[in-house]
Amino acid sequence: NTFSIVYPQYQSRINFNIKNFNDLNMEIYNFQNSISVHENQGAIIHANIIENEDSDIYGILCYLEGNNIATSAQFFLTDSTHYFVSGELEFLSAINPEIRPQNNIMKSEIFNFIISFCWSETDKLNR
Repeated sequence: NTFSIVYPQYQSRINFNIKNFNDLNMEIYNFQNSISVHENQGAIIHANIIENEDSDIYGILCYLEGNNIATSAQFFLTDSTHYFVSGELEFLSAINPEIRPQNNIMKSEIFNFIISFCWSETDKLNR
């Protein structure tokens, strides 16, 4: 399942992809490749490990900085056995000094999503 939350006032959106997976290593590999594309375009990556053993939430939040990039954050969350949630913060144009305040606000939105994330009770029963 894929969906987006659009923020027209900031000309940005947060894209989400939620799926059951068969191969966690392949999902992580695909995530790393998408980060590498941005690195190859000159982005500086600030990676933050996400680990909440009590809630079975693991992942990585990457903030991206650089010239001529329109994606300023990418992340994934997983329970490591069934579910994989990935997402990105995307702007309609390259991030420049004029939209830096909006970028900071949107990065806070990503952070708030991640710290408030939890699996539903139905998900827990299915594990």
